[in-house]
Amino acid sequence: MSENNDRAVRRRRSGSAAGLKFNRVAVDGKWIPVPLEFLGSRACAELSPHAFKMLAVLLAQLGANGWGNGRLDAGPERLRVQGWTGRATATAALRELEDAELIVRTKRGARGRLALYGVTLYPMHCKHDELEVRPGAWSTKDWRRPERSVAPITPEDPAKWRRSRQGEKRSCSPRSETASGEYVPATGTHGASCGPAVTRSGSRSAARRTRC
Repeated sequence: MSENNDRAVRRRRSGSAAGLKFNRVAVDGKWIPVPLEFLGSRACAELSPHAFKMLAVLLAQLGANGWGNGRLDAGPERLRVQGWTGRATATAALRELEDAELIVRTKRGARGRLALYGVTLYPMHCKHDELEVRPGAWSTKDWRRPERSVAPITPEDPAKWRRSRQGEKRSCSPRSETASGEYVPATGTHGASCGPAVTRSGSRSAARRTRC
């Protein structure tokens, strides 16, 4: 028994010297890596429970090597079987993820057509012929940009969960389209701000501008 143990130790040592990996973690079924930097960050810790759940719904649609990223949906039927009961709650969760720059809307929804999204933790990896953005519309570092997203979490400055905002409406186009309809292809760039709101009387409110 002692001789067998010594032989096993020698194999492990020789394997380490050769750069081989031992004791790999086995995962049952399909899986996708999630950056530990994000999971331990303030950006993740301060997501509301609904937003974090929505992120999981989107991530669960990814295939091997992140295939399908850019064509993820949060349609009513998908959310219903996942336990979501209110569309307003789901809309607020999606908006929170967009504000945190964790997702980008790649195609606007319309009657009979679902809105599509990409998770910015991974590059776009899908057929993009019918999408309104192209590869390069976001980078995998975008989630670090919002203010305080990478600030250390400390006892003096703990994370505070966001509260999903309901009842707000947006008329902004996806990130890569400017107010003039121009395509903005550069990686990680933001779309131009949407034009000033126009009232029914035709007057413009110059004070209010919303980020796309």
